Amino acid sequence: MYKLGKNIYLTEGKTRSCIYDLNECNLYSITREDTILLKDFLQGNEELINSELIQSLINKNFIIKSNACLDDNCLELKSRIKRLSFAWIEITQRCNLRCIHCYNESSEKSNISMSLEEYKYVVDQVADLGIKRIQLIGGEPLIVGNERLKKMIMYASSKFDSIEIFTNGTLLTEDLASFFADQSIQVAVSVYSYDENKHDYVTNIQGSHERTIRCLELLRKYNVKYRTANVLMAGVELCERNTDLYKLNPNKDVIRMSGRGNANLLTRELIYKRLITEKSFTRKLNFKVIERLLNAHNCFSKNLYISADLTVYPCVMERRISHGNIKEKKLSDIIDHNILTFNKGQIDECKDCEFRLACFDCRPDSLSNDIYAKPWYCTYNPYTGEFADPDDFIDKIMSEYQSK
Repeated sequence: MYKLGKNIYLTEGKTRSCIYDLNECNLYSITREDTILLKDFLQGNEELINSELIQSLINKNFIIKSNACLDDNCLELKSRIKRLSFAWIEITQRCNLRCIHCYNESSEKSNISMSLEEYKYVVDQVADLGIKRIQLIGGEPLIVGNERLKKMIMYASSKFDSIEIFTNGTLLTEDLASFFADQSIQVAVSVYSYDENKHDYVTNIQGSHERTIRCLELLRKYNVKYRTANVLMAGVELCERNTDLYKLNPNKDVIRMSGRGNANLLTRELIYKRLITEKSFTRKLNFKVIERLLNAHNCFSKNLYISADLTVYPCVMERRISHGNIKEKKLSDIIDHNILTFNKGQIDECKDCEFRLACFDCRPDSLSNDIYAKPWYCTYNPYTGEFADPDDFIDKIMSEYQSK
């Protein structure tokens, strides 16, 4: 009797299949005919042992002699279910900026914020789930005021291993920077360009870049651990680096189709960065991603987002599905197992695709209201086993979704 070797997995698609080698983290595409032959051999037809395919797989140790059943490897992988490990806590939906791409459509006009008591309740609920890392977000979290934010941080500081604040940086004071240092708070700061005019174009507030730079200077002065996060979008070049305060990433993060984010903020170059093409599957596999994708979603299964009105979502950008609201029920009582186990097997076309376990999926980044829609940036057709020409694919996207 033969079976697949350790960490070797076969994933079938509609017309082709893939052999996942998680020892060397490589992927091998095979035809439907080869799939049938391989399964026939593994089910006991040892007359096929001299076939070129079987001999090749045996030489690679993809197939080994064993008394174990065919499904042992898959059962072993499926049993490794991870728990929720991270939560965004939105303390307010108010923001002093009006960024053109905001996933939350935040504004200064919003009056939705957590009271201090609601916040404490949320923190306790999140900690009770065993979550060890949180990020305080908005809107703009610093808009709640220094003293209130300090109380929020002090209450949570002993309950988590890591607390990060995501801010636009325009409201940071020296007093607050010093406090962050004392409490070992980490800070993520939104910066969109080295050029102040480009940055201010995104925020719709003149002078916002200057204030954000002041924030970074204060964080450095007080040795606060910080990082910068940028979003790539049409009309906003990163420009030439002119400071050692921060470094922008030219490869990510491409604007997501969520909130005020829309296809008109995409360029051909940016769409190309997002495309899932044949080249996408020549890279080394990520064992942890594959492990999670086998029976869950890469993000929904480990993250929670608690909004300022106490509604619980699976992602900071996802509003089409929710676990429910915790104003009157405990967080542990409303967690929807169907969301935690949402996986590629439920997504149109992805469920019939042999690459489904090697493909990171961002559900909120959608050009459709359909939660089950295939990623708009995927060029592969599992029913023909072919990838679309990238340029033709981009032409179609731009023609269909961008306003004239």
